[in-house]
Amino acid sequence: MYKKLLVAADGSDGSKAALDEAAKLARIGESEIVLLNVILSPEAYRGYYPHSKATREQLVEIGQNVIDGTADGVDLTDIKLTRKVHVGGSPVLEILDEAGQSDPDLIVMGSNGLGGFAHTLLGSVSLKVLKTALHPVLIVKDHKTIDKLSANYDKAYYTHTKKTYDKILVGTDGSEGSREAVAEALKIAKRNHCEIILLSVVPRPPEYYGIIDEAKFLEAGQEIIDMTLKGIDTGEIKLTKKVKSGSPAMEIVSEANEQEADMIIMGSNGIGIFVGTVLGSVSEMVLKTALCPVLIVKDADTKSKLRANSIEGYYEKLKEKQAKL
Repeated sequence: MYKKLLVAADGSDGSKAALDEAAKLARIGESEIVLLNVILSPEAYRGYYPHSKATREQLVEIGQNVIDGTADGVDLTDIKLTRKVHVGGSPVLEILDEAGQSDPDLIVMGSNGLGGFAHTLLGSVSLKVLKTALHPVLIVKDHKTIDKLSANYDKAYYTHTKKTYDKILVGTDGSEGSREAVAEALKIAKRNHCEIILLSVVPRPPEYYGIIDEAKFLEAGQEIIDMTLKGIDTGEIKLTKKVKSGSPAMEIVSEANEQEADMIIMGSNGIGIFVGTVLGSVSEMVLKTALCPVLIVKDADTKSKLRANSIEGYYEKLKEKQAKL
């Protein structure tokens, strides 16, 4: 399953929820957790930062205190935990740099946070890491964020307190990213013996209602599911196949709520439904509106494009900048 998990910690409720989720995965897979805090250097704020006169040693101590605060109240019994503090000018680059160094199987982050991690329901740092990291990224919402979102739905449900996974929902459009998402779900399901719900949503614009037979949409959805599973051995895992038509993001979140799914897994983009940039529009909407944790994986082609755009070069630029501080 996962040997190493990288968790970004800023002391917020979001990062505590992320650590909670990582601890659940770590127990299932007997994984190590690398808990990283990024504290901005004085240079990053040009003297206007409260810690602008602190030494690097003092900043590292502050970062350690943030890590301790994030871990406080989270059950980490029998889990190998490595604490790390990076001092630098960009939380995103520092997280990517640590991912490049420690090579985790999964990056886990809160959907929003404090300070450099703060933004909307999907924080700017979380979103940028999602778009640029070569590793799979799991985004977790805290109870307060779930409570805000649940006002839009019939009910709220919380996965943080559960010790295992019962249901994982995988959204598919037949792309390579979707096939990677199924493979990721199988990693967890085989270790945890949970059910995988494979959902295909065929986009159906309102103007098509009453013109094209619903059966045609459902037939197309079944073909997408068959394409996704071609050559993949699901073994004895319980696999439920579902097809819907309508708005992909809305239907995926609706199905997750109805099933009280413990996690949604999706490709970052795709050939049709999920088409977009490095993070597809459907994936991003699901990330912002789902109540449960959402795991995003990238296929080989997307990773190649990221490498071509010098994502790895960011690590080198970062190291050069740090060496000058």
